[in-house]
Amino acid sequence: MESRRGMATILAPDAVGSWRRAAGSGPVAVVAGIFDILHPGNLRILREARSHGSRVCVLLAGDEGCGSDEVPVHKAPERAEMIAHLRDVDAIALLTQGKIDAITTALSPYVFIDSGDTFTATPCLEALHRNAARVVKAPHLPGCDTRDIHARMAANRLPIQLPLGWDALASRDPIIGPADAIVTVNGCFDILHIGQLRFLAQARAFGDRLHVLINSDASVRRYKGATRPVFPAAFRRLALLSLTLVEAVDVFDEDEPLAALARIRPAVHVKGGTFEEERVRHERELLATWGGRLDFCPLVDGYSTTSYIAKALGLVTLDRTG
Repeated sequence: MESRRGMATILAPDAVGSWRRAAGSGPVAVVAGIFDILHPGNLRILREARSHGSRVCVLLAGDEGCGSDEVPVHKAPERAEMIAHLRDVDAIALLTQGKIDAITTALSPYVFIDSGDTFTATPCLEALHRNAARVVKAPHLPGCDTRDIHARMAANRLPIQLPLGWDALASRDPIIGPADAIVTVNGCFDILHIGQLRFLAQARAFGDRLHVLINSDASVRRYKGATRPVFPAAFRRLALLSLTLVEAVDVFDEDEPLAALARIRPAVHVKGGTFEEERVRHERELLATWGGRLDFCPLVDGYSTTSYIAKALGLVTLDRTG
């Protein structure tokens, strides 16, 4: 089944029923979770959900966790905005305490994709199972839940090791046809966050198709240090291809993406923030050889992989000492 192309609808609790009726008689698959970061486990469960439903709805745990003992770094509106960009998500509803049964009843009939570690609270799981027409147990990916990733961050055992079968339901490479203007951006794109997604959306507006160039693992280590990247290039590439904004992703090993730019010949290459002229001179000069141009988008303050890691490690420390 093909996944959607626009952003997913973020539903108010009282709008869930009308969305379900509009979805018609086709199967709806439901996934529930916190979705604090995009990692191999939750991307794979969404791919599993797409294989069972013509529509996929994510029930997103509120900031109180709906019974989970996992404390999210990002607030619910940020997490909803993040997963709204995923190709395999059609709708998102906040699963708040006191409304769980009403929301799951409004969604029925649905296929519930149970990851086995969605929530620890029995009432939430009971409602999700009780109102489902069918429950599918999704294969578990060892070492790929948020707690495991945080633990590996704390121990500096990075990048995350991808278990066998992590890409069994991987996103497909989109087919790129003729386009008036290809836009490129480059960066590490390690742990995807709202700042990066807003930057990608702004960059995409410069042309017809967005092509992302990501640093290889070795290149990230040279640039960011021995404790990065968190995720290997194979997963970073898949995560970006899971976004509706992105058409293609290439990995480059050099410090600058000049060889990749020369091969793709974009109409516009977009950098985040403002850069000193000397730092972007080689890219600007190369682009000019085929009539391309360099442009800039402002960065979103308060979001970065570095800040996420700091907050996540703070939560790990609290969990160990609390």
